[in-house]
Amino acid sequence: MRKNNNKQKKSLIFSTAVVITGCIATAIYVNQSMNTATDYKLDLTQMNVGEQTGTSMANDPELNSGASLARVSGGDVVNTYPKGETSQEDEEKVSGEENSGGREIPKEDESLQEGSTEKSVETSSESVVTEVAELSFSKEDGMGWPLAGDVILNYSMDSAVYFATLMQYKYNPAILIGAAQGDNVSAVARGQVVKIGESAQLGQYVVMNVGSGYEVTYGQLEALQVQEGTTVSRGQVIGNVAKTTKYYSVEGDHVYLMITKDGEPVNPLSLLQ
Repeated sequence: MRKNNNKQKKSLIFSTAVVITGCIATAIYVNQSMNTATDYKLDLTQMNVGEQTGTSMANDPELNSGASLARVSGGDVVNTYPKGETSQEDEEKVSGEENSGGREIPKEDESLQEGSTEKSVETSSESVVTEVAELSFSKEDGMGWPLAGDVILNYSMDSAVYFATLMQYKYNPAILIGAAQGDNVSAVARGQVVKIGESAQLGQYVVMNVGSGYEVTYGQLEALQVQEGTTVSRGQVIGNVAKTTKYYSVEGDHVYLMITKDGEPVNPLSLLQ
């Protein structure tokens, strides 16, 4: 009987220990689960705050006006730039293409766009270094030719003309007078030099104010004999014909002659005598 009682006591103690251990394990598990649920709830709250903040920033015109935002398109992130701005990659494109004959065609710049009046050549009198002399010109006075030669590309602002080097039709605010490198180039009228510059298209050029709102631009020059502020007479040599730039390599060496009245191009052939 005593042996049976001892066995019953041991069995009871063991069962009690198992129950207590199970209760402790359950309490620990429940406590950890509650902590995890609390953390998860906090994370969700933070995510909501972040989403709300992101939305308000995206809709803020002050932030968007000066920043380059990014959007996702087709799985790729694409930079979007404020109006009027471009990426460096867009600006660094190859400046020429190879045509079927293997000849490099120069990329057009702003000064070669259709309807352009040679933006690369500033003909405004704001560039005058010295005070402009008292000048006057009328259509009846006419202008002399800068040199003897044939017109190899006509003025045309009403319809496009073919540019052989560029292999395209474009408007032309000037005339090209065929010449040989080194030929003298003379002033077509009395005037004052208001600007001397250089561009990829025209090479070295001279802008002269001849009065009454008229300005004359001579391009493709070298060995200039005038300076900004110099007043020259009609027929006076201002420089020599240079080797043509790549924009006119097919047309050949020439003098570029553009005449404007109050900033608008006029046909030089209507004034040359």
